[in-house]
Amino acid sequence: MRRFLQPIAAATLFGLIFGLSAPLIALRLAEQGYSTLQIGINAALHAAGVLLIAPLLPCLCRRFAAQRLLQLALTAVAIVLLLFLWRPVGAWWWLRLLPGMAAEVILVVSQSWLSQHSSEQIRAKNMALYIAMLSLGFAGGPLMLSIWGSGSGLFVAGSALAILATLPSGQPPRATADEAALSLLQATAMIPLALAAAVLSAAVETAGMNLLGLYAVRPGWGVEQASSLLAILLGGPLSCSCPLAGWRTATIAKGYCCCALRCPCRARCAGQ
Repeated sequence: MRRFLQPIAAATLFGLIFGLSAPLIALRLAEQGYSTLQIGINAALHAAGVLLIAPLLPCLCRRFAAQRLLQLALTAVAIVLLLFLWRPVGAWWWLRLLPGMAAEVILVVSQSWLSQHSSEQIRAKNMALYIAMLSLGFAGGPLMLSIWGSGSGLFVAGSALAILATLPSGQPPRATADEAALSLLQATAMIPLALAAAVLSAAVETAGMNLLGLYAVRPGWGVEQASSLLAILLGGPLSCSCPLAGWRTATIAKGYCCCALRCPCRARCAGQ
């Protein structure tokens, strides 16, 4: 289990950093007078960073060990968070690209690390634990906001957490790319439901992290109350990932995905 400690710890601390920085940046931009549309565009640049680095990941995984990739990505996050303090607000748009690129490296490498080097008997439990700890980190970020507010010191705290996550724990296996890699179209055809669920989950989490706090503050809520509401949203996956660790994941997971995809449609029909 020790060899899986670093990817899980890195994902947990990254979740905490991202859960803290995304609403913090949105709130700081709102304080500067930027509109919701501008804040949404700023958040979308994080996703643009993900798309920019994704084609390079197979090459990076072949060239570098998993631990080294995680350390480089987390160090980049630490540096960028400090730059948010010293660069003018206009530069924050370009700075959002770099955390997106680092996030993709951290999540892909750590998940691949767990999946490739877990036996069939414990893979589902390891991945469920990984998702639970990542969700715990996501929820912990807004809780930090609810306690300390939206001050500049939280950027320093996030940077310190990123450095903490780079500390090694044991000797990891080497991250390798699959030699028989599928094309994007082939992969899409094989797992359409999983991809649709990923799109839905990413849309909800991104919108929630960056905009829910703003919408809560507008009617008169304080930053503390708005951040607590966001923590509840981001802590939701904990209720699913823990039970899945002990069930027959191959059959149960499909039911969860179908339910997640149907709920918005049914809610829309009910509203009409």
